[in-house]
Amino acid sequence: MKIKHTRARTEAKKLLGDTNHLLITLLVGVEGVRSGVVTKNPTFNVTWNPRDLESTSKRARRFARAAALSWSIDALDAYLGNLSIKSTYDLSGINAVINDQLTQRSVFRKLESISNAISLPLTIELALAHLAIQWRNNLVHYVAENELDVEFRKCIRTSLVATALEPNKFGNIDGNRLLLDFTNNGHPTFKAVAAFVQSINSLIETIDQIVLRSLSVSAYVDGLILSNGATPAGVARLTKLWAIPDLAQRAKSIVQLLSSLGVLMDDPHDPYFLTLCSLSVQDFRIRFKL
Repeated sequence: MKIKHTRARTEAKKLLGDTNHLLITLLVGVEGVRSGVVTKNPTFNVTWNPRDLESTSKRARRFARAAALSWSIDALDAYLGNLSIKSTYDLSGINAVINDQLTQRSVFRKLESISNAISLPLTIELALAHLAIQWRNNLVHYVAENELDVEFRKCIRTSLVATALEPNKFGNIDGNRLLLDFTNNGHPTFKAVAAFVQSINSLIETIDQIVLRSLSVSAYVDGLILSNGATPAGVARLTKLWAIPDLAQRAKSIVQLLSSLGVLMDDPHDPYFLTLCSLSVQDFRIRFKL
């Protein structure tokens, strides 16, 4: 068996999803309101009568960008938090205490801990993720004055150099301008938020590939089964699957379950898989304490 991607990565991807696309949709809608093309539908039964459409639209654009930024940080936080679950993600092979470190409340501390544990190299994606965290904190936390580490500032300044004719990987976003907006407590532009979302998505993928190499496939699958059996409905689904009388059909159904969880079957004669499939319902429930 082979783990294609962790469940934590899948959940984070669901959260990030089409964040940039949805942000654009919101901004298009706000522009429609500002220009008077869009008005409130009579069926939308709420009180809404802005005195100044220009001012309201400007604040709405800022809110949409800040919300998208916060959402992307929450996705990163959720990913790192999920990795702390040792029953599924036993990372002791990387670092004896990393699972515990990932239970910290601060997403900055979580990212710092996993970066140190896996010796994550300094990249523009990592630097932008840290900038996104500090910028989000300053925007949504009262009297927050978070600073960005010098190494990340330097990376952003030297990596994000672009012109209209020679764009960088994030378009023509300029690192110096980005840092100036942050330092002056400004609001991130759409291009900045889009770069943050892209960077966080890429960073999670990079971390995930390193994490995968440290996981025991059998222990990981055991953890996934335990997680799926955490509710009465989950126990019922798993029990029904292991109650399939025909062993070949049961094995096929288990392969489908594992595939949906990011685990691929590359060897039908895998000893762990064969043992798993051969369990009776009673033995299955005893083994996983369901």
